Amino acid sequence: MMQVCPKCQHKNRNQAFCSKCGTKLPEQEQVNATMKPFSKKTKIIVGASAGVIVIAGALFFTGKTLADKDRVLDSFLEAVADRDHNAVKSHLASSDPDLKVEDTHVDAFFEYLDEDPDAHSALIYKWSAESEVVDSPREVVDYSDYYMDFPITFTNSGSKWLVFDNYQFVLEALPLYVSTNMEEIEFTVDDTDVSPIWANEEFFFGYYLPGHYQIKGTVENDFGINEKELNVNLFEGDYYYSLGFDLNTAFLSVEPMIEGTKLILEDTNNEIDVTSSPFEFGPVLTDGTLTYHIEAESPFGLLKSVSSPIYETIDGYFAPNDEVKEQLSNTINEALLSVRTAKQEGNVDKLKHFGKEAYSDYKSSIESNLEWDYLYAGYLVETGFDWNETTIVEHGQTWKANVVVYEEWEEDTYYPGDTPSLQFTEWDREYELTFKDDAWTIIGSTYGYGEPTETFSFTKEDQDEVSSTDSAIEEGSKVKLSEDQADSLVYSFISSYVSGVNYGDPSYIDNYVTPEYKKGIESYMIDLYDREISQYFIDAETTSVSANDNGSYTIKTKEIYEIYYTDKADLQKTFNATYIVIYNEDEERWELSELVGDVKEIDSKEI
Repeated sequence: MMQVCPKCQHKNRNQAFCSKCGTKLPEQEQVNATMKPFSKKTKIIVGASAGVIVIAGALFFTGKTLADKDRVLDSFLEAVADRDHNAVKSHLASSDPDLKVEDTHVDAFFEYLDEDPDAHSALIYKWSAESEVVDSPREVVDYSDYYMDFPITFTNSGSKWLVFDNYQFVLEALPLYVSTNMEEIEFTVDDTDVSPIWANEEFFFGYYLPGHYQIKGTVENDFGINEKELNVNLFEGDYYYSLGFDLNTAFLSVEPMIEGTKLILEDTNNEIDVTSSPFEFGPVLTDGTLTYHIEAESPFGLLKSVSSPIYETIDGYFAPNDEVKEQLSNTINEALLSVRTAKQEGNVDKLKHFGKEAYSDYKSSIESNLEWDYLYAGYLVETGFDWNETTIVEHGQTWKANVVVYEEWEEDTYYPGDTPSLQFTEWDREYELTFKDDAWTIIGSTYGYGEPTETFSFTKEDQDEVSSTDSAIEEGSKVKLSEDQADSLVYSFISSYVSGVNYGDPSYIDNYVTPEYKKGIESYMIDLYDREISQYFIDAETTSVSANDNGSYTIKTKEIYEIYYTDKADLQKTFNATYIVIYNEDEERWELSELVGDVKEIDSKEI
């Protein structure tokens, strides 16, 4: 009875899967003919020959079942669909009598199906197509697809028991090739030593049933044992694999190199004298799987570089040992604390451990702040040193170090009279230092980023013992009278005073003096006006400005007038005067509050 596939409408014989598209077909109902019951006599005859008939029937039935290609096909497809490991293995026969189908081959087959979602249905189609022509060698399989060469094939292997056809799924052994750039290699396959044939820059390993294999190659020379591994699954259909060894000449370049420097190959503990740089060595594995460091004796004891992978081009910079780490961290921390003090006190002499150029940079910065009346207050909170990125080299009898430092501060720059608000700031710097006269000196700095491997914390109390931030803030929050402000105040006051005398109106000086001081001089101004003595303002300037403990300032002036009289010759007079100046917070301005002593006439001449 023919079955029609519900998916592709292909007509199939009585079987479980469609031979064209692989779709599972509906199960057929079995129809049994009605039979009359046996008579008692018949039962006796049948019983007498039962043993022979049962045995012969069983053998015949088994052979006939194995010879039914549709039954074999359906059984295998069912086992694959159910991932029935034992059933699939029982159906598979090896194409090579010397190779046995193992559990690992079935595992690799299932893994391949799980990783390729299109493989299962395509292979059902392939095997069904193969079953259509399995008994007709002259017919070509009606199947052409990516999976055509998949190494499991449905075949008729000839007769079984001389009577029945032998239908099987054959697992075909495949060739295995490995290309490489080395010839003298020792190989293992799944930890078993093998001796593949070398030809045309590749090794032929022979034939293997599809499955997972671990191939390991080993090359040993004076620089160590170099190993490479390769995992393959022959079900993927790629017979050619590559196992390249990056064995090359390594090039070490460090200028200049310390006398007696040794290159240590850490995987073999081989030591090579590399005082003469640049230096070449090899062949060695240069893919980064091997490691090295350099080491040498120095004034600070034994110095080593950081352990690093070997590539074709490598370098070697010495890392600081514990002694050098302590020296460098102490020097940089003390330098940073001195920067804080110098900026806060406006005193460049407080700077420590800076060379000429670095000192000059900080000096210019501090002096610029002073020039623009900027004030500084703050604390150093923490420093972090990345010793993995710190390098030490020797240049012509001079040792140099480059240290990456992370800095945390609480600080603010502000104008006099303002109250600073300390803000958290971060800095990443790389400091360059030189070693001379048994001390490290900072000669420059640039931006540099790293991951601190050692940190240092600083307390505000310890820093305040050197330079009190609270005092600096308190002093900075006071409004300060600059020389320019004093000059402007005196010039404006004297010119307004002259106008007030000439017009008989003391209110001209209201914006430049306190009310108390105005009361003391307004009667004198009116008296001059009443006596018709007029004045002409020529110039006025401050000659000194000094701060007083109570926040006021004492200023000394030089003032030049022309005075016109009604009863005598007109004169140009020059005076020196001393005033007290205070800050009017309400009006936010400086005012003259007092004339100290008498105005001293220092010059007089007729006009």
